[in-house]
Amino acid sequence: MVDSVGGRGYFSLLRWRAEPSRDEARNVAVLLVDERGDLGAIKAAPISSISPRLHEQGLLDQVIAGLEAQFQEHPKPSLARLMEWQGSFRHSLSLTPPSETAIPDLDLALSALYRAYVAPRAGGSRVLTKGRLLDSVITWARKRGVEIRRGNYVENFLFDAVVGDEKPVLVDVLSFATTAQHWTPVEHDAAHFLYALERVDHADALAVIAPPTEASHRSALDAHERVGQWFAEANVATVSPDQVGDALAGTPRLI
Repeated sequence: MVDSVGGRGYFSLLRWRAEPSRDEARNVAVLLVDERGDLGAIKAAPISSISPRLHEQGLLDQVIAGLEAQFQEHPKPSLARLMEWQGSFRHSLSLTPPSETAIPDLDLALSALYRAYVAPRAGGSRVLTKGRLLDSVITWARKRGVEIRRGNYVENFLFDAVVGDEKPVLVDVLSFATTAQHWTPVEHDAAHFLYALERVDHADALAVIAPPTEASHRSALDAHERVGQWFAEANVATVSPDQVGDALAGTPRLI
């Protein structure tokens, strides 16, 4: 038995295996509960650090967002619910059996477990990649109650993010704030977005674009200008990362 001033809790690790046939799983989130559901929380790694594939990011995000929503309810998930979830995950996602832990303070305990079992390895580049920019857009939107889905299909086209259901806002996220020298993949991304946009009825569009920095290669400036012109000619609104709030201010909200 593990006791503390704050009480006893139980944690499980949500694990992701990109190839179900291979035993190469990684921890992507930690879930912390008590026996009765009086307290509990979940902390997940940034989605972009888990998988580079947008469709996989969408699947992971859907599961994690669903779990996060349940931890916002009262009562919160209990030990019994955690054990129930453990038996329900299959294939690419799995949940480890609950382990006992002390909870002197919920936030401190959750942070310690996250650092020990889930946090991406330190020392990686902090360059604002497309994945990291998309992480921040999704996080910002959800903190403010905006209904947003990551890596979502609309009429057979995969979009970085989709806001709302009725007349959705289709979001493309691009970053030129890296040290890359070749920008063909980013231009293909933008071109695919514009192609798909023409074939989706009753939708609005928004492009969130991180401009080049002082460290960016000259080719980033050219590509940024080229893509910006494409969006302007297609009448697609473009905003920088710090303008996302104003751009999404009038979009559908979660109840």
